[in-house]
Amino acid sequence: MGNYGRKTAISILLAGNIFLFLLKLVAGIHSRSIAVLSDAFNSLTDIMASVVVVISMLVALRKPDRDHHYGHHRAEPIAGLVVAVLAFVLGLEVLRQSVLRLLGEAVQIDEKIALLAMVITIVVKTIMGGTFYLVGRHHRSPALKAAFVDSLNDIMIGLAVIAGIVGVKMGWPATDSLAGFLVGLVVIYSGYRIGRENLDFLMGRAAADHITNAISRAALSVDGVKGLNDIYTHYVGNRIHAEVHIELDASMRTDLAHEIGKKVQFSVEAIEDIYRAFIHIDPHDRD
Repeated sequence: MGNYGRKTAISILLAGNIFLFLLKLVAGIHSRSIAVLSDAFNSLTDIMASVVVVISMLVALRKPDRDHHYGHHRAEPIAGLVVAVLAFVLGLEVLRQSVLRLLGEAVQIDEKIALLAMVITIVVKTIMGGTFYLVGRHHRSPALKAAFVDSLNDIMIGLAVIAGIVGVKMGWPATDSLAGFLVGLVVIYSGYRIGRENLDFLMGRAAADHITNAISRAALSVDGVKGLNDIYTHYVGNRIHAEVHIELDASMRTDLAHEIGKKVQFSVEAIEDIYRAFIHIDPHDRD
């Protein structure tokens, strides 16, 4: 898939969000639906977040340099964190507008325009979400994973808005405001989830147990390794660095011990989620 897959995902991300923002803005103004307008503001935030994601991905693709020996992988979790903050702020504004509409006078809306806009939104977001999932999983990209989660949230939001519009059509005008309120809650929760995950990346969270177990199996599979003492892992951006302490025969020559250490390094780095492995050699206790 390579960089072409990322570039395709970026193009879809920007074009799709711009299209949906304009669609829902026009539909919201003409239909006078607070739920549709709220979703339009959601798409506006998606556009701003998309720009942040694009910049972060371009930075993350840069190779290690003199000032960044381990690359620029932290750029993508930073982008994910920015997306989370934007989502939280927008969600609060949507809640405020929905409450104001709910407490005010009932407003007649054009259900047909609103429904058409939301059906189109769900179709487009389904296509976008599938693309982000495939490309993000292939590249282990937190930014595209955040975009995938956002697409799922937008689909759920679209369904909630449709339910609100149907309620208005059945004679319950307050359902439009309630749908807008639900939009705000979903947006705030999505911001919380994305923010929590990307904060873990930035703070160097340890890898999951199944990855640690895979490291152990890879190290012990190398001939000459008598045992393991410690395995330490942490994220550098969205990539995992591992420190592995292996035990070798205490009487082994230095050059042979070095060769085995390199084999362990290559074996561990062959694991999909591992970017860099550091091998420490300890003498094996025969007793």
